[in-house]
Amino acid sequence: MHFDLISPAGLRTVWDDVRAGLDKMPPEDWIAEDVYHAIMSGQAALYVGRADRKFAGFVVLQRHVADYSGVVSCHIWLAYNDGGQEAYDAALGLYRQAAKQMGASRITFCSPRLGWAKRYRPVSTTYEIPL
Repeated sequence: MHFDLISPAGLRTVWDDVRAGLDKMPPEDWIAEDVYHAIMSGQAALYVGRADRKFAGFVVLQRHVADYSGVVSCHIWLAYNDGGQEAYDAALGLYRQAAKQMGASRITFCSPRLGWAKRYRPVSTTYEIPL
């Protein structure tokens, strides 16, 4: 599997596949149009994964700069794949390469899946207090 960076001008050519993947994701505080806008406006970068020249998934990355420390992070906003471990391994290489290009010192992501804490060091946690 390999990933191609999709320019804002090329977004329409892959949007149907990306949109279908977004529609399969659990509900969050974004809608597909928010993702489209972030990519078109340069606030996020879209990488499309292909295996055997066929769509296999995508990753949407953002460059975050901490307000006070100035630490730069490559943030994995969204990730979707139709594959298995091969897709994960290929994406991990992409994340590291993108982080270097962004001048980031770390790679971050958020997930409600607690199992990630077994593999990666938690940086922060968000809790919700019921009203």
